[in-house]
Amino acid sequence: MTERRSFRHGFAWVLGGSAGFALSQFLLLVVIAKLGSPRLAGDWTIALAITGPVFVFARFKLRAMQASDARGEFEWRDYSALTVVGSLGAICGMVAVATLGYRDATAFAILTVGLSKGLDAGSELVYGQEQLHERMHQIATSQLLRGLLAVTLGTLAFYWTRSAGWIGLAVAAAYLIGLTRDLRRVRAIVPSGRLAPGWDGARLRRLARRAIPLGIVTAIGALQANLPRYFLEAYRGRDEVGIYGTLAFAMSIGGLLVNALAHTGLPRMARAAAAQDWTRFRHYVWRLMALGFVIAGVAIAVCVALGEVLLRVVFSAHYAAHADVLVWLAAASGMTWVYVFLGTSLDAMRRFSIQPWIHGTSTLVIAGACFALVPAHGMRGAAWALMAGYGVEALLYLAGVMIPLRAAARTGIARPPPSKDAD
Repeated sequence: MTERRSFRHGFAWVLGGSAGFALSQFLLLVVIAKLGSPRLAGDWTIALAITGPVFVFARFKLRAMQASDARGEFEWRDYSALTVVGSLGAICGMVAVATLGYRDATAFAILTVGLSKGLDAGSELVYGQEQLHERMHQIATSQLLRGLLAVTLGTLAFYWTRSAGWIGLAVAAAYLIGLTRDLRRVRAIVPSGRLAPGWDGARLRRLARRAIPLGIVTAIGALQANLPRYFLEAYRGRDEVGIYGTLAFAMSIGGLLVNALAHTGLPRMARAAAAQDWTRFRHYVWRLMALGFVIAGVAIAVCVALGEVLLRVVFSAHYAAHADVLVWLAAASGMTWVYVFLGTSLDAMRRFSIQPWIHGTSTLVIAGACFALVPAHGMRGAAWALMAGYGVEALLYLAGVMIPLRAAARTGIARPPPSKDAD
């Protein structure tokens, strides 16, 4: 039976787990950037930039599909089978990229970081099942444990090897330990109690048809964030990629709050959509967007007032010299923190097919803006390019949500007021 927990209680657990996990990644980046060389930070950033879009696509955003599957359209065995297929395909792709495209230490980093992301996909599958049942405390506990292991083993690998590839392998080992624990835990809420993937061809194809648009959306989203890195490497060099990647990662702090809100709200929004309770649904959407706006405003203000000081203390004066870039990145990220809940709304309504077109259009805008701005303006131009693309994306998402909601309002279906679990 699904555990009914208050929104605030669930949000606190999701935020705590996400914050701990992201903090571990941030601490590892601090170790690499502060104690290592810009070249090492660049190798790590490039490995993340190359593996990110591929593995994000290979996950097919199945966690969101599981968490919004209020009617039980698919089962664990279906989701797990598609996860295995996607992860193995992504790992094979990374082997090809590393072999054909790189000849230095970056190739090893790509392979090991890719392996860690494949193992991470397994834990995300578990989290989707637990999110559906609103067992946010178990997700948070797992994230905290995996994050602690990753930063500990990754830091040890850094001190012993000064190699991005060995750091990636250490993180993969931490994720393997976490995945083993996650799979033992989730057995209790899988209806059949069996964790083996199901290889029913018809069901797997049907799930793949539903999931591929979401995979495209998330892959494009990862590509959007990484496009500036590709242009910076081509026009400005690996060192500048490392600095930009470090500054961009600092924005993950605000993203933690936003993602926690989205993950907590999605199951409830999905239930409201399934019941055609559009009054309660709209209540969730506008309330979450208002919170996103507040988070964005605070982040921009902090970067303007304290960005240079924080960068000097956490990293070094070399990074603090680019505090203005941090402000522009905060503005770009802040835009996404407001409209990301429109994407969550479409997930809850199971409207997946429109999202690739939205993200594809904004990605083309970002690519064109990077081509025009990065050669002359460097990291500043990269941040401006993101702002241009995200602005287009926000408008398209707004249209994508408002049109079906207005159509639903015209049906005349009686809609009760927001229930107490909206608080």
